[in-house]
Amino acid sequence: MSAARNKFEPIAVEWSDAASKLLIAIEQLPALMKAEDRLATATELLRGWVWDTDAEHRFTFVGDTVRTLAGRQPDWHYGKTREELGDFPASAADAEQVARRLAAREAFGPILFRRQQDHDCIWTRVMGKPIFEAGGTFTGYRGLAFDITTDVAAHGTAQD
Repeated sequence: MSAARNKFEPIAVEWSDAASKLLIAIEQLPALMKAEDRLATATELLRGWVWDTDAEHRFTFVGDTVRTLAGRQPDWHYGKTREELGDFPASAADAEQVARRLAAREAFGPILFRRQQDHDCIWTRVMGKPIFEAGGTFTGYRGLAFDITTDVAAHGTAQD
């Protein structure tokens, strides 16, 4: 009997560790949900959204506020590059800076972008930073975009 107990003891220890980690995660869930709610409220108030891309710069996540601010569902963006969405830097200098930063996997922005969408022009101020796994592997970018269309319209020009 003691041989059988010893045989299963490592499994019991692993299960116990996993159960402890799960309980800790469950206890932290309300705080994480509150933090997520704060972020959602802040980005909505700032007329912005959070976004993630993969290593090929294709969108993998776009915050829900993009729905009301840019008129597209978040999943409409998924799998597409910024260029495929029709988002382009407002100036040649900005385009050059973004291309250089992306190639070097460096943070960029804020950069003014323009999207022609359904006969409307949408102006956004975009910034992002590279994301690396613990081992140093580049996995993409995470950033923020802010709809500044009404600001541009109020000033009659897109200036930084």
